[in-house]
Amino acid sequence: MVKPSRHYGSHGAYIQAATRRYLVISKLLIADDHAPTRQWLRSRLSEFAGEIHECADGADAVRQFSAHQHDWVLMDVEMLPMNGLTATDLIRKEWPEARIVVVSSHNEPWMREAAMAAGAHSFVQKDDLWRIVEILEGVGSPTAGSSLNV
Repeated sequence: MVKPSRHYGSHGAYIQAATRRYLVISKLLIADDHAPTRQWLRSRLSEFAGEIHECADGADAVRQFSAHQHDWVLMDVEMLPMNGLTATDLIRKEWPEARIVVVSSHNEPWMREAAMAAGAHSFVQKDDLWRIVEILEGVGSPTAGSSLNV
């Protein structure tokens, strides 16, 4: 198979080569205070993103988004000193076009509702992290482990 050249659009672009579809995201931010989770996500998403930035708290996520204007943000909920819901709210108020997937180990309805109220485009339970690729590709649909609002 011929490996396609990468084309970076403002919110990603699809490239078709033979039967494999490549999603290319110019910039992705992974905000999670658990380093192994960040590393796992980076390893699974590196073929889809031109640049991947990481941070371990919500305040740094806001700073990094301000500096880099990422195409997508994967935002953990439970981080200190600023949690992911507060960071999501701040980012979306300043940059309404921001695309944020909130990630949590909790699957309670109130957590989903809080994520969507903060401005998240999607919610993914940490047990279903594989769903992130579907969401970033825009082919995912609401399931028990996630919800879409794109």
